[in-house]
Amino acid sequence: MRLAVEALPEGGAGRVRRAMTGRMVSTLTFPLVSTVLVSATELTVYFTPYFATALRVGRLHELMYLHLPAARCLFVLPVLTREQALPAWCTHPVRAALVFLDGIVDALPGLVVMTHGTLIAGAWYLHHAPPWSPDVRHDQQIGGGAMLGIAELAALPFLLAILVQWARAERAQSAALDRRLDGELAPAARESEDGPAPGLVRPWWETEKSEVAERVRRQGHGAGQPEPYGDL
Repeated sequence: MRLAVEALPEGGAGRVRRAMTGRMVSTLTFPLVSTVLVSATELTVYFTPYFATALRVGRLHELMYLHLPAARCLFVLPVLTREQALPAWCTHPVRAALVFLDGIVDALPGLVVMTHGTLIAGAWYLHHAPPWSPDVRHDQQIGGGAMLGIAELAALPFLLAILVQWARAERAQSAALDRRLDGELAPAARESEDGPAPGLVRPWWETEKSEVAERVRRQGHGAGQPEPYGDL
């Protein structure tokens, strides 16, 4: 999709980018909304005349093959590629939790198909039952189990990808923090040679005007760990 946008003329690319980050896309790609939308889409396909009609009408069958992956992409692509449509609170830990929750919700359509009491598109499958199949109802149970297994197997690499991104982001943040700390500690290293750097906080025994601070200064503890209470 990114390559397609970059291949468009400047005006067309801008319109596509605005459409991809608009209110409607932001709502549809909101993780909780897209998860519910995917489950509702699958249940609608199998428990309405949609599926039985698609088995008879070739064009509608091809449309269903595009419809189901398109609904799934509403959740997968933003979470995996960190598009701007995601809200700011969708950090890597939140994405990992959402993917885990999505994997649980994905089991719902397969469980419903597997335990459904009546045949789904029964007229079609009774007429087109393969000769090696002893029972069409048993085939439906196997099909529901296959839906459940494939959904869970597909969720595993998805979750692993999010965890890998999380680990890489943590390493990048740690490296950036190390660089920042090195930059902040550099003046402290120069202080030992050139005297106090501006903006650094001096030890308390050098700034306080008290009897304890005066004793510490006389004993020469200013250069190391002070031990002011040993002889008080």
